[in-house]
Amino acid sequence: MSRDNYFNKGDAFSEFHRARKEKIAYIDIDMPTPVCKNCYEPLCLFETVFDKGQTYKNTTFIQKLARKSQLPAFLVFYKVKADNETIEYFRITQLQPDQTDEHLLTPEVFIKFLVLLQEEHRKNCEKE
Repeated sequence: MSRDNYFNKGDAFSEFHRARKEKIAYIDIDMPTPVCKNCYEPLCLFETVFDKGQTYKNTTFIQKLARKSQLPAFLVFYKVKADNETIEYFRITQLQPDQTDEHLLTPEVFIKFLVLLQEEHRKNCEKE
């Protein structure tokens, strides 16, 4: 996790645990986890990254968490438009269970992907 989160300073929780002599480690999960609307079962995990043209992001933690939870995991680079308020595109790679090539998605296609996760889960949802 980046040392500085907001205004060149870590958030209160980050500063709390880093200021301790024990140097307690933690990793944040970047994106709210997509869940089933009916049973709240998690559908996948994301590691999100602001796209500055980089080609690498460490995904060790999210891959370990995905294996333990048996959830698919994805690395998602997102590019923001010049207005700094809207997404231009997503570069997405599946990390678990199998790694795939990177795919460039428009925001509309990314939403369709999220809807597809919901639809696939619904086939076996206990609350459907």
